[in-house]
Amino acid sequence: MIRIPGGHVIARPDVRTVQIAGLLAVAGCSSAGSLGHGVSIDKLAAGVRLESEFRDESFEGGATASTKESVFRENVEFDFDGNVYHPRLLTFGGVLDLGLEQRRLEQRGATSIVRSDDDNNRYDLRAAFLKDHPYSARLSAQRSQVRVRQSFFPTSDAVVVRNGGTVMAKEWYVPSQLEVASYDFEGKSGDLRSESRQSVNLTGSRSTDRFDLNYTWFAQAVDSDLAGGRYDDFLALAGGTWRFGSELSNSLTVDGQQRRQTGDTRNENANLSGRMQLELADHLDHRSGVTLGRSEFRGLGETATDRVDAFSELEHRLYDSLTSVVRADYLSQSIGSGEIERVGGGGQLGYRKNLPFGKLRADFRLGRSRQEESGRLGANVTVSDESHVVVAGDPVILDNANVDEANVLVTDGSGSVVYTAPADYLVERIGVRTRLVIPVGSRIQSGQTILVTYSHASLFDRAFETDSRSAALELMLGESLSFEGTWSDLAQELVAGITDATLDEATEVGVGMRAKLWDQNFAIEYLDRDSRLTPYSRGRVMWYTWWPISQRISVNASASGHETLFKDEQLRERGVSGVLNLVWKADDRLTAELRSELRRSDTRTDDGWGTFVHGLVRYRFRKTTIDLSVMNSMERWDNSSDRDVLRAFFTVSRRF
Repeated sequence: MIRIPGGHVIARPDVRTVQIAGLLAVAGCSSAGSLGHGVSIDKLAAGVRLESEFRDESFEGGATASTKESVFRENVEFDFDGNVYHPRLLTFGGVLDLGLEQRRLEQRGATSIVRSDDDNNRYDLRAAFLKDHPYSARLSAQRSQVRVRQSFFPTSDAVVVRNGGTVMAKEWYVPSQLEVASYDFEGKSGDLRSESRQSVNLTGSRSTDRFDLNYTWFAQAVDSDLAGGRYDDFLALAGGTWRFGSELSNSLTVDGQQRRQTGDTRNENANLSGRMQLELADHLDHRSGVTLGRSEFRGLGETATDRVDAFSELEHRLYDSLTSVVRADYLSQSIGSGEIERVGGGGQLGYRKNLPFGKLRADFRLGRSRQEESGRLGANVTVSDESHVVVAGDPVILDNANVDEANVLVTDGSGSVVYTAPADYLVERIGVRTRLVIPVGSRIQSGQTILVTYSHASLFDRAFETDSRSAALELMLGESLSFEGTWSDLAQELVAGITDATLDEATEVGVGMRAKLWDQNFAIEYLDRDSRLTPYSRGRVMWYTWWPISQRISVNASASGHETLFKDEQLRERGVSGVLNLVWKADDRLTAELRSELRRSDTRTDDGWGTFVHGLVRYRFRKTTIDLSVMNSMERWDNSSDRDVLRAFFTVSRRF
């Protein structure tokens, strides 16, 4: 039994664990040495660490029942690290951490107490062989215990193990490396899910003055409770760049990719792209490119997407100060039974100038595009509780076309299901309308109100045009003062088709200033947005300073505040925060730090404030370090929940 101060006891550790830890501690007494034949030991060390943690957390108010939780954790760890190397043959290094941990979790409100004893063992081992040989290799092995904590739920533990090996062929025409790896995630207390991945990855690249080549071949097998289920994953990618011309300023790049996933997750996509850059004259360049792609998703349903994306742009530079760019874009994409086609273009004008008193930067951009959408696009839309009054002998006309016949539910006014299967009624399509025919002798009477729930494919048949303009100006006066201003205007106009699209017109104007004076940093920002959808204005002020009071004491402080006005609702949101960090260094052995933070927030839905205080005292003597850390945070809200958290850590560690 191992007894920690405070009366808590850790269960008896495994005998082999103690033996290994003891051997490592003894070996750690020698920090360097030689094993003969050119093999040496370097930076060999061992250590022991004792740690205690206490956390008390309460959560009350709002819609959630009040809960209080306390956790006490004790941990003892033995660690070892070092390197064994040979100048030409190998380098071996690693970290071995053997831990024994006890945790006690008490939840009041749920009235549960959980105790657990864990072997928190960790290692990270790495080896490299024949590093100067044309064929060299690396091996690695890692084990760690991760802990994910969610408030008021038991801590979720998992053991993660990674193993891998890599062989490098340095003198192939395309230097390459082959990596074989495995990954295992095994959930423990609170989360028993698991995940396993085995992968093979072959990559290579070669670069010269005239060309670049690269390729990747990757395959993995996945068995996961976390995401995707069981599936195989395959990826192949290859590409190259050829540079030509008098000064190799022209280039042509071609690359392609294919990926396929089979099993519980079934996806497939492929694309081929090409890009070209030509120097047409001094200070005049042309760039263009085209990408062809196809994706298929076979999950709950099957969806295929085909895509063609192309661009062409011309850039002109004048005296390295004035740059102009003209660009044209084209996009064609089919999604399921729908299509999107977009044609657009734009221009950019940029100016950079070094002035006697600073630097000036100015940019202006404009763009215009037209997008046409047609057919069925996107996922199905569910219509809940569409109300109809039954008239004897007349069918019920649903408001949407392309109704999914297998997903129609009819209920009466009380919510009772009247029909549960498509066989109970008849769905007909007359032109673009969908009607529900009530059978003769049904339980639904004339004049009765029914509610119909169904799904239909979202229909798009529209075209809209988008115009955008923006400008930015920045003036920097030395290294300590800068001013900037921005302006943008965006307009979307529906020019054909249905009118259920949400279009917008927005204009934004912003100004800002940043300054650094006498080790004080200031920033002021203001933004005004005039929009049909979300008009608002926002201001923000920030301040930061670092103040060395003496050689032993220093202070960091910062403060910020903001206010936002939502013009359509005439509502305001405000927030302020301040941080003060005090560091006292008595000598090389004793250090103390105090950090405090205060926040205040007034939003449209709630008002509240919060505080955070963290104190740390660290004392070092010889090879022993003692840490005492205490943290406390509080949150108070008018309409939602309050939260208090207290955490304390006490740690003693020694290196040998």
